[in-house]
Amino acid sequence: MAKNVPRDAARCYPYDVSFSIETFVVGPMPNNLYLLLDHEVREIVVVDPSIGSDAARARVRKLQNDGYRLAAIWNTHGHFDHVYDNAAWKAEFGAPILM
Repeated sequence: MAKNVPRDAARCYPYDVSFSIETFVVGPMPNNLYLLLDHEVREIVVVDPSIGSDAARARVRKLQNDGYRLAAIWNTHGHFDHVYDNAAWKAEFGAPILM
């Protein structure tokens, strides 16, 4: 059993995690853009698609070829440097934008 995990909680959290996080540092005001990948259901969420997110969009295109789909565009807040590429992501992938 994992350390500091109550016995009952261990049944709720399997040890074989089916997700991963990919980080991209983008933009002239360096921001972290994250791709959250759920490998079990083959879905992706992009978090804070900031200025200059072309490499991350290319990565999502590659993942689409492997059967993944972009499920959502998440913004942690509304500052321009975090939401700048929302329109490009929405136009290309059609995912809903959530804040």
